Amino acid sequence: MVREYLKNGLVHIAVENDRIEAVFLPQLGSKMISLINKKTGTEFLLENRVEDKTYKQAFHGADYSKYDASGFDECFPTIEASELTIDKEEGKQKIKFPDHGELWSKPWNYEIYPDHVLFTTYGINADYGITKSVALNVNRLIIDYNLVNNSGLYLSYIWSAHPLLAVEEGDRIIMPEGVDRLFINWASDSKIGTFGQYVSWPELNGGSSGKDFFKIRSKNTGIAMKVFTDILHSGTAGLYRTEKNESMLISFDIRKLPYLGVWLCYGGWPVGSEKKHYTIALEPATGRPDSLSESVKRNECSVIGSGEQKNWKLEVSLWEGMPDF
Repeated sequence: MVREYLKNGLVHIAVENDRIEAVFLPQLGSKMISLINKKTGTEFLLENRVEDKTYKQAFHGADYSKYDASGFDECFPTIEASELTIDKEEGKQKIKFPDHGELWSKPWNYEIYPDHVLFTTYGINADYGITKSVALNVNRLIIDYNLVNNSGLYLSYIWSAHPLLAVEEGDRIIMPEGVDRLFINWASDSKIGTFGQYVSWPELNGGSSGKDFFKIRSKNTGIAMKVFTDILHSGTAGLYRTEKNESMLISFDIRKLPYLGVWLCYGGWPVGSEKKHYTIALEPATGRPDSLSESVKRNECSVIGSGEQKNWKLEVSLWEGMPDF
């Protein structure tokens, strides 16, 4: 079932069955603001941290950290602010893409059907279109993406999921099989490492910290880091809520989404703010690191040709206990 309703001046789209309710805000980048297990009432997404739970509309080029850092949106065609040089008939042209890309800060169109909802948006600094189809199947939320390059040029890009998750100390991160090291994009403490270095997983710093980072650390840990896996061998990641004995898994095709970005924020971000965040994010991605220009240099981005289409899918599933996957 799909419901549309108005709250605090914003259209809300709820997709639900007897197991799951997922709520989206089409005016705010089609952001998913809630993912609830209806059997238990557990909310898996980080909720709006503003006291009155209202949202404000961003603008193209806005600083993401100044807005609502919660819920699940997408980054495209870059994750951090980046500049891309493209070849045109009149010569080389530089295109600037803002922090977290172009999708999160703009309204999306939407069409409601009996069993799914279709969100659509278009590029600002590059000529592309993206659709996102959302449907449910028992305990699975299925999100199908389609990207179309409407320009006469090749477009290099990174697409990344950006789901900020509700966590408690002692919860467990479920990583794809075979991951034993992580590439550092950024860390709040240089003792962890700097850009381009690798840290071991699950014990960072080669185990010298003595801390198992499979476990969610305390907010008082005071660190934050964005890291990436190497090219994956399996496409399942997730979070086990220890006290609740529930899990959320994200499954994806590693041929289309070969990397997993991991955001660990245990009271270490935003830098310079007293109101630190406490969350993690597990981010299937087409490329790494966060900067598109750096990803192009490293040949770790995706490319879509003129008139070409690309498709990929996420399955987000909710489970009792720790599923045997």
